[in-house]
Amino acid sequence: MSVGHHPKPTPSTEGHTGDTSQLHHTEEGEMLCDRCGVPAYVQVMLDTGGMLSWCAHHYREHQEALFAYAISVQDERHLLEAQ
Repeated sequence: MSVGHHPKPTPSTEGHTGDTSQLHHTEEGEMLCDRCGVPAYVQVMLDTGGMLSWCAHHYREHQEALFAYAISVQDERHLLEAQ
C-alpha cells in the first residue's frame, strides 16, 4: 500500500438477510440507521439481497462504496429539509 492510499470502505451486511423484519425500527415503525441508531433516511438494497438503512451523515460517508453493491437506493433525505 502506498503512502496516502486508503482502501475504500466496504459496507457491512452483517446481520442483514433481506428480511426487513430484522432491521432496526422504533416502536412507531421508523427505520433507524444501522451505524448509529438515529432515524434513517436512506435505504439501500444490496446485490446480495441484504438491506442497509442509513442516516444522512453515514450515507454521505459511505455513498461511493455503496454504489458498487447497491441495486436500489431509496433516498428520502429531502424530508430533513421539511422539518
